[in-house]
Amino acid sequence: SERSQIIKSTFFNTNCCCKMFGDIKRSLQSNTWTSPIYICGSYWGENNSREEDTRHLFKAMGKNTSARTLIFQNADIGQDMDTVFSKAMDENKNIRSVTLRNLISGRSAYKVPSSVFYNNSLEDLSLSRTSLDRESCSDLSYMIREDNSLTTLRLDTVHFDSSGLTSILAAIVLTKSLKTLRLNNMGMIKKDVHRLLLALSYNRSITDLMLEGIYVDSADAIELAKFLQRNRFVTQLSLRNNSLDAKATEVLVTEGFLRNDTLQKLFLSGNLFGDEGTEHVVRLLTKSTTLRELCLANTKMSQKGCEAIAMALRYNKGLRSITMDGNNFEECGEQVLETLKHNMQLQNVLERLPLLLLCGSKRADYATWKQVDLLLRSNKANRHVLASPKLQIESMPLILEGARDQADVFFHLFSSIANHFPQAMPPNPSDPPRVFVPSSATPETARLAFPMLKSKIQSWSSPSA
Repeated sequence: SERSQIIKSTFFNTNCCCKMFGDIKRSLQSNTWTSPIYICGSYWGENNSREEDTRHLFKAMGKNTSARTLIFQNADIGQDMDTVFSKAMDENKNIRSVTLRNLISGRSAYKVPSSVFYNNSLEDLSLSRTSLDRESCSDLSYMIREDNSLTTLRLDTVHFDSSGLTSILAAIVLTKSLKTLRLNNMGMIKKDVHRLLLALSYNRSITDLMLEGIYVDSADAIELAKFLQRNRFVTQLSLRNNSLDAKATEVLVTEGFLRNDTLQKLFLSGNLFGDEGTEHVVRLLTKSTTLRELCLANTKMSQKGCEAIAMALRYNKGLRSITMDGNNFEECGEQVLETLKHNMQLQNVLERLPLLLLCGSKRADYATWKQVDLLLRSNKANRHVLASPKLQIESMPLILEGARDQADVFFHLFSSIANHFPQAMPPNPSDPPRVFVPSSATPETARLAFPMLKSKIQSWSSPSA
């Protein structure tokens, strides 16, 4: 409801009236609160009652069975708050997701209570801008290793105790439930990065791996390539905002990506390998058959490099999406259009393409990008089916059904199908087509005529026709 959204929004900013806090507390006590619980301590210093209200909410949360998500951030946690929060996490057996972000205790990082790590109902844990001492590392390793409900772990700007990291790496090898692991901006030394990659090599459960901003560079490329050779379970890998240059890209493509047949999504944005690294990416595009999504945004490619990528996409077999924003890809409309005349799988090339079409009508290549957009949306509506050598007239309604809500896509597919079935045209060229609308019809009239056309196609293609 609208009131629920207002309560959720204002509670997030801890700038709501006491009555709203009371409403939330009563909802928790009566097990009717189902929205995420947002607690932000940014304004606690301005009004002590806010902090007191939060303690009451944690007390109510302890026995609650309806809330599933808690986000607790930007707070200076004293002993009393730590006690009630720890008890709430110990008592609550129904919470599924917990995010703890930017929490401190005086001038030190807040020590995450053990009750968080030993809560067996948690499926998703996110820790950000905090520090884990040896005891906390041991608790976290137990959670990773033994908690069969934990499927997602996100650690962002978290400092590990050096002696405690070993237990966490061992747990990563042994876990059987963890599916998503995101380690971002961790500030790890080279030795620990290599130890991490070795542990991940032997993991058999993680499918979504994010290693962003951990300063992986050409010195780590060999270890990263070895991980890709050994691991056959990760299907999504993000290496955004690292320091991968052209040399590292060559090693990863040659020894890693092309020797791994399970990776489907790869994100390399923010690595400034430039045109020198582009030739290796081109090789990846022309040889890989398993990649479905590739992000190359902000990789310092010139127009020449972007043109090489655009031409390589013509020969790619499998990619559905490539993100080239932040380079000079917008100057390659002609090459992209030529590629899409042959590539019927690709569905995305620029995240900002809708904005380009909305605001770029004065561009010289505006008409070209309009055609690119049409073909991309046609691909999303299964244009590749038209390339099947076993295409039958009976399949026409099914093909057109996927584009009914987009008149221009419908008309494009409609015209393409006409070229595939010349037998549907009358013997006398001056007569109208038996099945297809005249070429003078607009995309909208073609789309609106779909029910009639569908019936006519089915009757025409029946054995008795």
